[in-house]
Amino acid sequence: MFVLDRIREFAKASPDALALIDNGRPCTYAELALGVAAWRQAFLAQGLAPGGVVVAAMRDVGMGWRANLALRSLGHTTLALRLNQRVDGLERLDVRAVVTLAGEAAPVGVAEIAAPRLTIDPTTLPTATDLPASDIVPGGHIFLTSGTTGRARMVPFDAAREAGAIEGARQSLEGYLETHDGPVRSHVFDFGLESGVGYGFGVGLWSQGVCMVVHEGVGTHASLDTPGLTHAVVTPALLEGLMAAPEGAFARNDGLILSIVGGALSEALFDKVKARLTDNIRTSVGSTEGGGSTRTDVKTVEDLHWHKLTETSTLEVVGEDDQPLPPGQVGQVRVRQVEGVGAYLGDVDASAASFRDGYFYPGDLAVMDGQGRIRILGRIGDALNLRGDKLPAAPIEEAMQQALGCQCVCFSAHDASNADELHVVLETASPPDEARLTQAARAHGSGFPTARFHFVPQFPRTGTGKVERYRLREMIAAPRPA
Repeated sequence: MFVLDRIREFAKASPDALALIDNGRPCTYAELALGVAAWRQAFLAQGLAPGGVVVAAMRDVGMGWRANLALRSLGHTTLALRLNQRVDGLERLDVRAVVTLAGEAAPVGVAEIAAPRLTIDPTTLPTATDLPASDIVPGGHIFLTSGTTGRARMVPFDAAREAGAIEGARQSLEGYLETHDGPVRSHVFDFGLESGVGYGFGVGLWSQGVCMVVHEGVGTHASLDTPGLTHAVVTPALLEGLMAAPEGAFARNDGLILSIVGGALSEALFDKVKARLTDNIRTSVGSTEGGGSTRTDVKTVEDLHWHKLTETSTLEVVGEDDQPLPPGQVGQVRVRQVEGVGAYLGDVDASAASFRDGYFYPGDLAVMDGQGRIRILGRIGDALNLRGDKLPAAPIEEAMQQALGCQCVCFSAHDASNADELHVVLETASPPDEARLTQAARAHGSGFPTARFHFVPQFPRTGTGKVERYRLREMIAAPRPA
């Protein structure tokens, strides 16, 4: 089922029900459906032939969604780009057009693509009086991965995967919709349409008649006071920004279910959220390529480190022979490929490394505990090398973070004498004093003979808040260590 069909159904049955609150601007299901119809007419007037990939770059999320669904309803596969985003392999796709809003530049990543540029002025869109046609065969969409390996990769989102997202949303909200008194409003913070979180949640929520709340730019904490807000999805980095708002900037909401995605929630941040916002905190582990694998209701500090596999999870921890390991042994994670995803678009080498024998290998080190729980220990590519032993970075980073009170990323490298040394990069504008650094290095340096500390005011991050480790390495390639 195409999500636009469900939007049409809700627009007819409950035209005044809210579908979207975009930076404080409300939009009903009827308005959303008619908005998509208006964009359809605008694209038809451009004479754009069906098929191929259409790249859309728009700062306005609400406009982006309307344009995206209109393009897909015309048989196109859509790709949303942020204006400063580059994607390897884009030149190998059949790109038919690049769509931007009037007054906005095309994204830098399409500069060399020989495709027409379509500039649409939303103030001059035709007035639609009919809902979009229901007898359409929709095109697909393309997700972009987080790029933590240094390159943004393209993941297809086809009809089969869309059906899975709709069914997943139905199962997730089934009991809640029956028992909750009042409309369900779910906040998906600053996630673009290029991300699996941003797009997948939009499809899932609208397929169930839920109102999605989005907020971009500054002042995102204001959306926490949206009347009737029931759910919120946020990365740890975005959550840090919310908790940095002054006391009283938003009200406590004990009915709010806060879901953390994209990274680990620190103990300090966990305490802040419980004290200021809500006790209903969940964490999820998953990937754009493999979908979600865990969902944990966080009640204790232990729940921050150990994640509970879902009943339908196909995640395993395997050894070098690709055989599942017993509990307590460290190995790499793999998940059964989801339907519709078996390779990256335009990247044969990366596909061969990450997809094999029906599984997706996300590149994580982990350990199982025998009770249906998993602990992620870090990235395989980020493993620390100490005299030939490979140490997961995550436990050291967590310990340093707790000891020094700021976000931390660790790398290992060789010094001038080829001895192993630990590099600790701290995200802070006010470095801790030397005594605290020395104490932290001795207590949590895992036996490295030398620890060098580096300080940056802000980590480079992806659109979903993950630290871009490859860029951070480049930033400290020629550092002046403390």
